[in-house]
Amino acid sequence: MEEVTGLAFDEKRYYKRQLSFPMIGEEGQNKLRSSKILVVGAGGLGSPLLMYLVGLGIGEIVVFDFDKIEYENLHRQILFNVDEIGEYKALIAIKKLQKYNPWVKISGYTEKIDEKNIEEILSKRFFAFDLIIDCSDNLATRFLIHDNAYKFHINLLSVAIDHLSGSLLFFNFVDSADSKTGEEGCLRCLWPNSQNSQILALDENKNFRGILNIVPGMIATMAVMEIAKFLLKWEGSLKQAENFLIDLTNFETNRVRWNKKKDCSLCGSLNSQDKKQK
Repeated sequence: MEEVTGLAFDEKRYYKRQLSFPMIGEEGQNKLRSSKILVVGAGGLGSPLLMYLVGLGIGEIVVFDFDKIEYENLHRQILFNVDEIGEYKALIAIKKLQKYNPWVKISGYTEKIDEKNIEEILSKRFFAFDLIIDCSDNLATRFLIHDNAYKFHINLLSVAIDHLSGSLLFFNFVDSADSKTGEEGCLRCLWPNSQNSQILALDENKNFRGILNIVPGMIATMAVMEIAKFLLKWEGSLKQAENFLIDLTNFETNRVRWNKKKDCSLCGSLNSQDKKQK
């Protein structure tokens, strides 16, 4: 996080109800204001998530989404309307969000994140993300983002839905990179081959199962709460390699963690030794 100066008068008015919250105050609001977040995906999950991030007062938000607005997605992509069909989601989103909170710096890009540009995006084009929020809708992108977040030591929250369930999967790749004795694993420890993974909620566009519009909204707002807890360093936030699972049919929750595999192709100690020998 970068240090920022105090809040302007109108900014204080905007955040008045939040500033009066004892666990935030002006010090906490300045922490949020000094944070920089990358959000991948502005669809069913990304739309409500972005709205609440902007209202929360994150200082800088960068949005990547290459898709355009479509009729069949409007019931859950609440940032958009029928007059915007065919427009790029990322560009429409930032126009609306900037008006929602003019004190947040927000930019949008219509590029598809892939193997050709992700290193340049994370290490050269932008500087020092505090957190990546992955709201993408396919396995390949999720594993690509995860692997590169690990490589460049950027914290990652992977947000996902499946039917009437959701998942918040957190990786603290900053602290785990600094720890020589960390035993917590990465996604590759569980699924070395992304094609064989059974991770919850990998594809938002599972049209054959359908999507109830409120599900991505509920999971997205829970994700923003987790983001706030992490940035403000509140107790109870998710730990490294922890998956918070939510079943909305009965509101049951479960937390799952796993240990690092020595032979993991990404984070395993045996793999690291092999690289050093080479």
